[in-house]
Amino acid sequence: MRKAYPGVRPARFRAVAGVGNVSAAGLPDESRGDFWVFVDGQLKLKRMQIDPRDPVVQVYLKLGPDDRFLTLVHTDSGAAKSCCGFLIFGDPVLELVPVEEGRP
Repeated sequence: MRKAYPGVRPARFRAVAGVGNVSAAGLPDESRGDFWVFVDGQLKLKRMQIDPRDPVVQVYLKLGPDDRFLTLVHTDSGAAKSCCGFLIFGDPVLELVPVEEGRP
């Protein structure tokens, strides 16, 4: 991304996270999932045991000029019937700002 847009850098990441329509796949409403957000391998946000009845989670992270890797992870929560495939990050946006002088 830095090569494609050399004059700007990511400053913030925002999205919503939640469980989609599990009943369409025949899974019970009690299906649950977990998610984590990492920046450069450091945990920045996690939510556990999210189910379809929960409201979406607002994800908003500031990114520093030296941050390089944003990693989004979701898994089932270990339940017999899981919603792992239905936990989604919706409307993801990387907000960009101009690169400061002397910074990569």
